Amino acid sequence: MFWMARDPEPGIVDLYHLDMDQPSRDDCDRLLDDLVADEVERANRFRHDLHRRRFILGRAALRGLLSDIAGCHPAQLPLKYSPAGKPFLAAGPSFNVSHSEQHLFIGLARDGALGVDIEVKKTMPDVLSLAATQCSQDERRVLMGLASAEQSAAFLRLWTRKEALLKAYGTGLCLPLQQLSMEMLSHRGNLFRASSLPGLDPSGWSVHDIALHPMLQAAVAWNRPAFSLFLTHGNPHLK
Repeated sequence: MFWMARDPEPGIVDLYHLDMDQPSRDDCDRLLDDLVADEVERANRFRHDLHRRRFILGRAALRGLLSDIAGCHPAQLPLKYSPAGKPFLAAGPSFNVSHSEQHLFIGLARDGALGVDIEVKKTMPDVLSLAATQCSQDERRVLMGLASAEQSAAFLRLWTRKEALLKAYGTGLCLPLQQLSMEMLSHRGNLFRASSLPGLDPSGWSVHDIALHPMLQAAVAWNRPAFSLFLTHGNPHLK
Protein backbone atom coordinates (compact mmCIF):
# COMPACT_ATOMS: atom_id res chain seq x y z
CA MET A 1 0.00 0.00 0.00
CA PHE A 2 1.09 3.59 -0.49
CA TRP A 3 -0.54 6.05 1.88
CA MET A 4 -3.20 5.62 4.53
CA ALA A 5 -6.11 7.45 2.93
CA ARG A 6 -8.17 9.93 4.92
CA ASP A 7 -11.91 9.50 4.71
CA PRO A 8 -12.84 12.60 2.64
CA GLU A 9 -14.48 15.34 4.69
CA PRO A 10 -17.13 17.81 3.49
CA GLY A 11 -15.65 20.82 1.75
CA ILE A 12 -12.14 19.33 1.48
CA VAL A 13 -10.27 17.87 -1.50
CA ASP A 14 -7.49 15.43 -0.59
CA LEU A 15 -4.59 15.45 -3.07
CA TYR A 16 -1.83 12.86 -3.47
CA HIS A 17 1.35 13.19 -5.52
CA LEU A 18 3.70 10.29 -6.32
CA ASP A 19 6.97 10.06 -8.24
CA MET A 20 6.43 6.68 -9.92
CA ASP A 21 10.13 6.20 -10.71
CA GLN A 22 11.13 5.99 -7.03
CA PRO A 23 9.94 2.47 -6.08
CA SER A 24 12.02 -0.48 -7.28
CA ARG A 25 11.04 -3.12 -9.83
CA ASP A 26 10.56 -5.62 -6.98
CA ASP A 27 8.13 -3.20 -5.31
CA CYS A 28 6.17 -2.97 -8.56
CA ASP A 29 5.98 -6.72 -9.01
CA ARG A 30 4.64 -7.15 -5.48
CA LEU A 31 1.86 -4.71 -6.33
CA LEU A 32 0.50 -6.89 -9.14
CA ASP A 33 -1.67 -8.64 -6.54
CA ASP A 34 -3.51 -5.33 -6.03
CA LEU A 35 -4.63 -5.21 -9.67
CA VAL A 36 -7.41 -7.04 -11.50
CA ALA A 37 -6.66 -9.49 -14.30
CA ASP A 38 -7.18 -7.13 -17.22
CA GLU A 39 -4.87 -4.54 -15.60
CA VAL A 40 -2.16 -7.18 -15.15
CA GLU A 41 -2.56 -8.19 -18.80
CA ARG A 42 -2.31 -4.57 -19.88
CA ALA A 43 0.81 -4.07 -17.76
CA ASN A 44 2.47 -7.06 -19.38
CA ARG A 45 1.81 -5.67 -22.87
CA PHE A 46 4.09 -2.67 -22.34
CA ARG A 47 7.28 -3.04 -24.36
CA HIS A 48 9.38 -0.86 -22.06
CA ASP A 49 9.84 -1.77 -18.41
CA LEU A 50 9.71 1.89 -17.36
CA HIS A 51 6.19 2.29 -18.77
CA ARG A 52 5.13 -1.04 -17.28
CA ARG A 53 6.28 0.00 -13.80
CA ARG A 54 4.59 3.38 -14.03
CA PHE A 55 1.31 1.77 -15.08
CA ILE A 56 1.42 -0.75 -12.21
CA LEU A 57 2.26 1.91 -9.63
CA GLY A 58 -0.40 4.27 -10.88
CA ARG A 59 -3.19 1.69 -10.77
CA ALA A 60 -2.04 0.21 -7.47
CA ALA A 61 -1.78 3.65 -5.83
CA LEU A 62 -5.33 4.56 -6.89
CA ARG A 63 -6.74 1.19 -5.84
CA GLY A 64 -4.86 1.37 -2.54
CA LEU A 65 -6.26 4.77 -1.63
CA LEU A 66 -9.84 3.94 -2.60
CA SER A 67 -9.79 0.50 -0.97
CA ASP A 68 -8.70 2.07 2.33
CA ILE A 69 -11.91 4.09 2.27
CA ALA A 70 -14.11 1.28 0.93
CA GLY A 71 -12.71 -1.25 3.41
CA CYS A 72 -11.77 -3.94 0.90
CA HIS A 73 -8.72 -5.44 -0.80
CA PRO A 74 -7.49 -3.23 -3.68
CA ALA A 75 -8.23 -5.93 -6.27
CA GLN A 76 -11.81 -6.23 -4.98
CA LEU A 77 -12.57 -2.53 -5.42
CA PRO A 78 -15.83 -2.26 -7.44
CA LEU A 79 -14.62 0.25 -10.03
CA LYS A 80 -17.06 1.11 -12.79
CA TYR A 81 -16.47 3.04 -16.01
CA SER A 82 -18.49 5.77 -17.70
CA PRO A 83 -19.23 5.60 -21.46
CA ALA A 84 -16.22 7.89 -21.92
CA GLY A 85 -14.01 5.43 -20.01
CA LYS A 86 -13.73 7.48 -16.82
CA PRO A 87 -13.49 5.24 -13.70
CA PHE A 88 -15.81 5.88 -10.76
CA LEU A 89 -17.22 4.27 -7.62
CA ALA A 90 -21.00 4.17 -7.41
CA ALA A 91 -20.90 4.67 -3.62
CA GLY A 92 -18.19 7.33 -3.74
CA PRO A 93 -15.88 8.98 -3.06
CA SER A 94 -15.36 11.15 -6.13
CA PHE A 95 -11.85 10.93 -7.54
CA ASN A 96 -9.75 11.91 -10.52
CA VAL A 97 -6.26 11.01 -11.73
CA SER A 98 -3.64 12.70 -13.90
CA HIS A 99 -0.17 11.62 -15.09
CA SER A 100 2.77 13.45 -16.62
CA GLU A 101 5.96 11.48 -17.26
CA GLN A 102 6.76 9.83 -13.89
CA HIS A 103 4.37 11.99 -11.86
CA LEU A 104 0.99 10.75 -10.61
CA PHE A 105 -1.58 13.16 -9.17
CA ILE A 106 -4.78 11.93 -7.50
CA GLY A 107 -7.68 13.97 -6.11
CA LEU A 108 -10.35 12.61 -3.72
CA ALA A 109 -13.54 14.29 -2.50
CA ARG A 110 -16.57 13.04 -0.60
CA ASP A 111 -18.86 13.80 -3.55
CA GLY A 112 -19.35 16.14 -6.49
CA ALA A 113 -17.55 16.55 -9.81
CA LEU A 114 -13.77 16.62 -9.34
CA GLY A 115 -10.92 17.03 -11.82
CA VAL A 116 -7.13 17.28 -11.52
CA ASP A 117 -4.31 17.86 -13.98
CA ILE A 118 -0.53 17.76 -13.71
CA GLU A 119 2.09 18.68 -16.32
CA VAL A 120 5.88 18.69 -16.28
CA LYS A 121 6.95 22.22 -17.16
CA LYS A 122 8.62 22.64 -20.53
CA THR A 123 9.20 25.36 -23.07
CA MET A 124 6.36 25.41 -25.58
CA PRO A 125 7.15 26.73 -29.07
CA ASP A 126 4.82 29.17 -30.80
CA VAL A 127 2.60 29.75 -27.76
CA LEU A 128 0.58 32.49 -29.43
CA SER A 129 -0.48 30.14 -32.24
CA LEU A 130 -1.72 27.64 -29.64
CA ALA A 131 -3.46 30.44 -27.77
CA ALA A 132 -5.47 31.34 -30.88
CA THR A 133 -7.50 28.12 -30.51
CA GLN A 134 -7.14 27.36 -26.79
CA CYS A 135 -7.51 30.73 -25.06
CA SER A 136 -10.26 33.29 -24.64
CA GLN A 137 -9.89 36.80 -26.04
CA ASP A 138 -9.02 38.19 -22.61
CA GLU A 139 -6.41 35.47 -22.05
CA ARG A 140 -4.82 36.08 -25.45
CA ARG A 141 -4.62 39.79 -24.71
CA VAL A 142 -2.71 39.15 -21.48
CA LEU A 143 -0.43 36.56 -23.11
CA MET A 144 0.51 38.96 -25.88
CA GLY A 145 1.55 41.52 -23.27
CA LEU A 146 3.99 39.13 -21.59
CA ALA A 147 7.65 38.73 -22.44
CA SER A 148 8.26 35.71 -24.68
CA ALA A 149 10.12 33.95 -21.85
CA GLU A 150 6.98 34.18 -19.67
CA GLN A 151 4.40 33.16 -22.27
CA SER A 152 5.10 29.42 -22.13
CA ALA A 153 4.68 29.20 -18.34
CA ALA A 154 1.52 31.31 -18.44
CA PHE A 155 -0.01 29.16 -21.17
CA LEU A 156 0.76 25.95 -19.25
CA ARG A 157 -0.96 27.38 -16.16
CA LEU A 158 -4.06 28.05 -18.26
CA TRP A 159 -3.91 24.60 -19.82
CA THR A 160 -3.79 22.69 -16.52
CA ARG A 161 -6.62 24.78 -15.05
CA LYS A 162 -8.86 24.21 -18.07
CA GLU A 163 -8.06 20.52 -18.34
CA ALA A 164 -8.82 19.97 -14.63
CA LEU A 165 -12.12 21.83 -15.05
CA LEU A 166 -13.23 19.92 -18.14
CA LYS A 167 -12.24 16.59 -16.57
CA ALA A 168 -14.48 17.46 -13.63
CA TYR A 169 -17.22 18.52 -16.04
CA GLY A 170 -16.92 15.07 -17.63
CA THR A 171 -15.95 15.96 -21.18
CA GLY A 172 -12.17 16.22 -21.17
CA LEU A 173 -10.63 18.43 -23.82
CA CYS A 174 -13.25 17.82 -26.51
CA LEU A 175 -15.00 21.14 -25.75
CA PRO A 176 -13.62 24.44 -27.09
CA LEU A 177 -11.18 25.79 -24.52
CA GLN A 178 -11.52 29.36 -25.78
CA GLN A 179 -15.02 29.42 -24.26
CA LEU A 180 -13.46 29.24 -20.78
CA SER A 181 -11.56 32.12 -19.21
CA MET A 182 -9.15 31.88 -16.27
CA GLU A 183 -7.39 34.46 -14.12
CA MET A 184 -4.05 35.33 -15.73
CA LEU A 185 -2.34 37.62 -13.25
CA SER A 186 -2.81 35.70 -9.99
CA HIS A 187 -2.08 32.21 -8.66
CA ARG A 188 -4.26 32.47 -5.55
CA GLY A 189 -7.90 31.76 -4.82
CA ASN A 190 -10.52 30.69 -7.34
CA LEU A 191 -8.99 31.20 -10.79
CA PHE A 192 -12.14 30.48 -12.85
CA ARG A 193 -13.43 33.75 -14.32
CA ALA A 194 -15.92 33.16 -17.14
CA SER A 195 -17.56 30.50 -19.32
CA SER A 196 -19.97 30.36 -22.24
CA LEU A 197 -20.44 26.59 -21.86
CA PRO A 198 -23.77 25.38 -20.40
CA GLY A 199 -23.52 24.12 -16.83
CA LEU A 200 -20.14 25.73 -16.20
CA ASP A 201 -20.94 28.85 -14.19
CA PRO A 202 -17.96 30.21 -12.22
CA SER A 203 -20.28 30.94 -9.29
CA GLY A 204 -20.66 27.19 -8.71
CA TRP A 205 -17.16 25.97 -9.51
CA SER A 206 -13.65 26.56 -8.15
CA VAL A 207 -10.30 26.07 -9.88
CA HIS A 208 -7.02 26.27 -7.95
CA ASP A 209 -3.33 25.99 -8.77
CA ILE A 210 -1.42 23.43 -6.69
CA ALA A 211 2.24 24.00 -5.79
CA LEU A 212 3.90 20.57 -5.94
CA HIS A 213 7.41 21.28 -7.26
CA PRO A 214 9.11 24.11 -9.20
CA MET A 215 9.17 21.91 -12.33
CA LEU A 216 5.52 20.86 -12.10
CA GLN A 217 2.29 22.69 -12.92
CA ALA A 218 -0.87 21.29 -11.36
CA ALA A 219 -4.49 22.31 -10.84
CA VAL A 220 -7.68 21.02 -9.23
CA ALA A 221 -11.32 21.82 -10.06
CA TRP A 222 -14.49 20.98 -8.10
CA ASN A 223 -18.13 21.93 -8.51
CA ARG A 224 -18.14 23.87 -5.26
CA PRO A 225 -17.84 27.67 -4.92
CA ALA A 226 -15.05 27.24 -2.35
CA PHE A 227 -13.12 24.43 -0.72
CA SER A 228 -10.02 23.58 1.29
CA LEU A 229 -7.12 21.35 0.24
CA PHE A 230 -5.19 18.62 2.05
CA LEU A 231 -2.00 17.59 0.21
CA THR A 232 0.04 14.43 0.79
CA HIS A 233 3.27 15.02 -1.07
CA GLY A 234 6.36 12.86 -1.43
CA ASN A 235 7.35 9.23 -1.69
CA PRO A 236 4.96 6.52 -0.52
CA HIS A 237 5.78 3.88 2.05
CA LEU A 238 5.47 0.53 0.32
CA LYS A 239 4.94 -2.54 2.42
